[in-house]
Amino acid sequence: MSVLTFRRPIPGRLADVTVLQTTTPFRNTVADQTLWQGDGGLACTGVYKLAQQVLIYLLTPVDSQPYTRAKGTQLIPAVFSGQLRTAVDVRRVFAVSRQQVLSEFFDAATQTTYPDEQLADLQLLNVRIGGGELELDLQLTSRSGDSLVFIAPIGLN
Repeated sequence: MSVLTFRRPIPGRLADVTVLQTTTPFRNTVADQTLWQGDGGLACTGVYKLAQQVLIYLLTPVDSQPYTRAKGTQLIPAVFSGQLRTAVDVRRVFAVSRQQVLSEFFDAATQTTYPDEQLADLQLLNVRIGGGELELDLQLTSRSGDSLVFIAPIGLN
């Protein structure tokens, strides 16, 4: 796993507003625009932006968006249908969902997409089921070689 270093902003580089953030933000960069009144959000780029996009895609049920019906994965429908009772069940459904994510991100990458914002791999490291929650420990690797481990908590109720 490579060590992430902070780079100076690259002119013209797009940054996402952080929708999903950890309890200890990696950078205190206030965004100029926010979706609600308040102190503003954090801006994220690179592997953090990629992790956010991967998690949003992974948690989007397939056929849930009217104009992009093919986007999304089978993970959440499997959760709501009660199919995921053991770690083996989760790993089986995740294997299919992983291929959907990798395919989508491979197709979406362009020549202007920075390598640290292109998905190279997504791995499921650990599964925890209990207390009405499913937690997935995920590791993503970008095409630049940056790697990030994060937790995807999913409510089962």
